[in-house]
Amino acid sequence: MTNVYRTDPSDGKNISGKLEGKDLAALLAAKTTPNNDGFNTDAVSGATISSDAVKYAVVNALRLPPVHVSDETVLAPAVTGSWGYTVTSISGWANIPLSVSAASDTAVYYTTDGSTPTQESTELDLHNGSGSLRISCGGTADYPDGQKIPVQFAAFDADGNSSRVVTVWVVFAKPQGTMPFEAGDYTATVDGITASVSVVNDYGGYPIIQAVTLDADAQAAYADFLPGLVAEVCLKQSADIMPLDGYDTAGQQKVLAAIAAAVAQAGHPPAPSCTVSPEVPKYSGTYGPYAFDSPPEVTLSSTAEGATLYYMQSDSAYPYPTSESDGWAE
Repeated sequence: MTNVYRTDPSDGKNISGKLEGKDLAALLAAKTTPNNDGFNTDAVSGATISSDAVKYAVVNALRLPPVHVSDETVLAPAVTGSWGYTVTSISGWANIPLSVSAASDTAVYYTTDGSTPTQESTELDLHNGSGSLRISCGGTADYPDGQKIPVQFAAFDADGNSSRVVTVWVVFAKPQGTMPFEAGDYTATVDGITASVSVVNDYGGYPIIQAVTLDADAQAAYADFLPGLVAEVCLKQSADIMPLDGYDTAGQQKVLAAIAAAVAQAGHPPAPSCTVSPEVPKYSGTYGPYAFDSPPEVTLSSTAEGATLYYMQSDSAYPYPTSESDGWAE
């Protein structure tokens, strides 16, 4: 542990002096005592509280993959959805801002067409290592079934060395009006894979699948195709999709089965529509006792294909119907 410097006198009381000759075992065993004049060094390493930074920097570094494994010679930028998500409903004005942070001595370039970023790509404007990028959808006219955009980032150092590419899928989804979802978080486990699905009320109150995650082991095992597969699920608003080309088909099918089980918990048929003939005025949302001269014709319908409708004739609006309720007719 040499070449650890601090601008203290070189009399053995600076950090370099305290750590000189210590091996990793001694360094990691250091337990810093309270910072006061009487108790300001560790009995094992001679470390002060200020040199704890060295100790924990070593601990953190040891937890990371070796450089030859991760190829992180240039630190990759970190990218997140500024509003906490990267999926929203498609519309003429929909957009999603991304927050980007990178090492201060690097420049970040990005693409939105699926190509690998180079120094010829668009450069992101960074201030003190932080920047933002707003991704807008192409609109419902050009993308009536929704749109997904692969936004790819790479950092470059002064010598032109590149980090690994970071890909964030931005999805503008078409809400499934014929079979909407109930907003909430849903989890299911199938074949050892646990999938969690988040459904939120988006523009116009239409619920959409906005996030899908797997348990940590599955997330790591299927990391090569998972982001793209989840983007396709969010685009289609369904797990009933074809596996992506070029990846493990069996693995994708297992993942989709778990996602489908979670999505199934969120799905519910829409409320039926009701029309009354002849049409007469309503008062406070209801028909008066003498609104009709003769029994009207009531028509129930549903936009959900294959739905079974139940109804009841009652003087009260409650209870709400279920298929097991007494008095309900199919």
